[in-house]
Amino acid sequence: MKRAFHRLLCGDAEAKFREHHMEEILHIMQQDKQTLLPKLLDLPGVKKRGALATAAALLANLPLLGLSEGDAAWVRILNVSVKEHRSPDETRELVHLMAGKKQGEYLARYFQHLHLREMLQALEIDTLSAMYQMLKVEGVDKNPAKRRRIAGEEEKQSTVLVATALMEKLESRFAAGDRHVALQLRELYADQLEVAKLADLVITSYEEVQLPTLAEEMDLSLGVKLLDKISQGLAGWNPQPTLSECLSCFAVQIGKRHEKNGALQKASECFRQAMRFHFNKEARGLLTDVLLACHSSKHHAPAINSCELLNLLAEEGRWETLVQKWSALEGCAEKTLMWTTDQVDQLAHGFEMAGDQKAAALLYVNQGLVKEAAGCKHEAFAAFRKAYNVGDNAEKSAESGLTRLAVEVGRVQDAATDLLSPLLGGTDEARQRVHTCFKLLQDYVDLRVGAGRPGPGSGPEPKDSPIHELHNMFVDSQDSDCIIERKPAEAPSLSAAPATPLSVAPATPLWQASNWTQKAGQLREQHPDRVPTICMPALDPNRPDTSMDYFKKPWKFLLKEDATSADLKRQIQKRLMESGPSQSSQHILGAASEVQPSLGNAQLIGHLYERHKRDDCLYLKFTLDKYASGGLRLELFLA
Repeated sequence: MKRAFHRLLCGDAEAKFREHHMEEILHIMQQDKQTLLPKLLDLPGVKKRGALATAAALLANLPLLGLSEGDAAWVRILNVSVKEHRSPDETRELVHLMAGKKQGEYLARYFQHLHLREMLQALEIDTLSAMYQMLKVEGVDKNPAKRRRIAGEEEKQSTVLVATALMEKLESRFAAGDRHVALQLRELYADQLEVAKLADLVITSYEEVQLPTLAEEMDLSLGVKLLDKISQGLAGWNPQPTLSECLSCFAVQIGKRHEKNGALQKASECFRQAMRFHFNKEARGLLTDVLLACHSSKHHAPAINSCELLNLLAEEGRWETLVQKWSALEGCAEKTLMWTTDQVDQLAHGFEMAGDQKAAALLYVNQGLVKEAAGCKHEAFAAFRKAYNVGDNAEKSAESGLTRLAVEVGRVQDAATDLLSPLLGGTDEARQRVHTCFKLLQDYVDLRVGAGRPGPGSGPEPKDSPIHELHNMFVDSQDSDCIIERKPAEAPSLSAAPATPLSVAPATPLWQASNWTQKAGQLREQHPDRVPTICMPALDPNRPDTSMDYFKKPWKFLLKEDATSADLKRQIQKRLMESGPSQSSQHILGAASEVQPSLGNAQLIGHLYERHKRDDCLYLKFTLDKYASGGLRLELFLA
């Protein structure tokens, strides 16, 4: 009674399902052109009304012998499929037979009906891949509505189960060294939102996963998560340049898609991530555009970092936009501390062109203070000079900087010209007159110093003489703590080499040897750790004083490669002290130090030799200037 009642309620649905199932099997069989069975379906005794009846007639008319392996498999598939009730073993046999026929789509459609959950691990990658593609496209299995209601949540997991099984098999093959499966893994990880696994795959196989295609196809929210995960994975180690470039381009593509959709905040984060991976000029320009758009939007404006946008505009060289947005972005001179000198100059020039002289002067003054604090006093003087010529502020910061650094950097004449020219009208004629007056003053000082020089044998030097100052106040211009001893030991005569670690003491003193440049190569071979050096005083050749002949002769040294410019200065200072009043007083003043930048105290002689050697020698010159306080400054230059 119960069986009859069940057949009454469900018999029609099950019969329709079996009929539909057999129709699909016969349709698949007809596509197999390499077997005989599809041709037998058109025989008069086989074609019946209904798929089940046709299959039964076909099986009844088949010859018992002479079937190919492909036909035998179809015969077994039909025998199992026509049965109203199948055993589990028969169901597994049907699955393997259809898998052997490469019918992954069929297996995907009847996933629940064939109980494939327990048999997924036995299927090949190609079959699982075909099943996954079918499940992903159709979404749900093609089972009767009532079966879908009965299956419930299990049926919704079909795609996940197939994807998991396929993922495990592909990962095993990838671990074994098969990189060709990387593209399939990329698709699976993206579909199943396996962000961590996808990030590792991108890092290890960025070429195989085809990042440009992934950036165009993947979900944008997943793209942002993937970028963060990759960034975390790369933290603490230095990736290959090609990987960094590929990741940077990938982030740019994701950012462009966000920008196109109007998600400016997400786009800006992608562009920042691109610049973290690898410097990308395109990413910098796009980030600048996005931040400008955010700044113009009332909705996004509060989230903008003004310092970041200011720096980006400077790096992009958008000076006109930067001048226009300066006040809106709360720009100030302190925000340019990390800028280059050229960037500050360009912005200040932009303010000058816009008529804002005050802002330009503030930028120059701040630049001068920064350079002065860093010890770059020549650059600091140049910045203060620009500020003064543009228009000093009320605190007279530029004027103070000029007067503070002019003597120290040897630019007194330039400072005096800039300070006095406005009082005389600021014309070219006025500036020329200031130059002329300064030259007259300099000549007067030289004349007075020369006239006050005592002759040989005149007794001890007076305390106010230049030579006394040379012995007592000889200060290095770049190291104010480097002071010559007030009472140096008795110096050896010029016919013997000075006892110093910087010089060699052969039988003949090096500075008296002839053909120095010809012997320099030999000396270099004999002493590979020494540098042949010729150092000449930078004297005015127009001076008629014959007592300067000694200083017109080159001074020659054989210096250690690890010796510094400061060491050579001490050697020169020692010889100047040895030279005596008759040879030294004339060259105390008047040496020009503004022709080129002087050498820093920390520069190594070996490095200078490698860069600037001529005829196997390093040629240098030195100058002497006098401070307003009376001290003497010695500087070295490349000859």
